[in-house]
Amino acid sequence: QDDISINGDNIIKYSALNFVGIQFTQPTINMSDMTNSHIDIQVINELDSSDFVTIKLQDIGPDNTFGTSDDSAAEIKFSASNLVTGEWVSIDIPLSTLSSLTSRSNLAQVVFISDATVTDMYVDNVYFNK
Repeated sequence: QDDISINGDNIIKYSALNFVGIQFTQPTINMSDMTNSHIDIQVINELDSSDFVTIKLQDIGPDNTFGTSDDSAAEIKFSASNLVTGEWVSIDIPLSTLSSLTSRSNLAQVVFISDATVTDMYVDNVYFNK
């Protein structure tokens, strides 16, 4: 991961990506009042039709511990047809569509997963809103 600046905008650049997370556990984020998640990504690699990027939201529950029974998570997979090489793609996820994310009061991670052919991408504007 590199923190870079493009035209004065601070951006995260991931290289050699196959699985990486943004973790915030001290403190976790209470987003129980939020209705949407927003993330901008730009894939740098040429895309093949089978390529994808999956975004996972992970809540660790009130015990603030990973891997216990009060954890919940949800993933949304974006295929190559939803992505454009070299162009920013805004991803807006209605949280109501994430039925397996049963709690949103102790969000601890946003994880990006690829098929190891999408290895380089920029990430910007990660936020939750209502």
